[in-house]
Amino acid sequence: MRAATWARLESEGVAAYPGARGRIPNFIGAGHAAERLAAHPIWRRARRVAVTPDVPQAPVRELALRHGKVVYMEAPRLLGPAPFLELDPAAIPPGKAGWAANLDGAFACGRFVRPADLRPVDLVVVGSVAVDRDGARLGKGGGFTDRGYALMREARAVSASVPVTTTVHESQILDPHLIPMLVHDLRVDVVVAPSGVLHTSASRQGERCCKSVA
Repeated sequence: MRAATWARLESEGVAAYPGARGRIPNFIGAGHAAERLAAHPIWRRARRVAVTPDVPQAPVRELALRHGKVVYMEAPRLLGPAPFLELDPAAIPPGKAGWAANLDGAFACGRFVRPADLRPVDLVVVGSVAVDRDGARLGKGGGFTDRGYALMREARAVSASVPVTTTVHESQILDPHLIPMLVHDLRVDVVVAPSGVLHTSASRQGERCCKSVA
């Protein structure tokens, strides 16, 4: 399923640098998807946003900083006792939000924090290889997004009512019931593509993941 999605993005000419295969694929229109998310009420209500470090979510991180929102980003592979980076827009040099939204800038401007030091998060934005219309999500296979979300839930920085969203290309959106899900796999409530917004069945049913996490 991953291979088919990567091949579809390549064949349609919508995969962007650094390519699709083996990663959360960057796509043409990622900036437009971020802007569409920023127009949604769940964004306007959020003061603090957790965003995965994936390349196609860099425009989301940049917009969050430009809009004055604190950004929490998972450190690569969630290594160490402080596996999250906190990006405070007040600490970002003027005009440098785009730089700070990428890994080099985030390491320079952010500070590493422990899960217990996370402040309450109002919105979670994740990268995806594919997602279906029921909210089932497929990552690249490492499980780091699911683990990062579980750490935030365990630290009570994220509650069950906090919406989870992903920004993807339309070609990454699959029909329902195609993506197999386990109890620890993360579902998304809102799927945002360059052309529109999809509210999944997960948002209506209140189902997300991490049934073993209090």
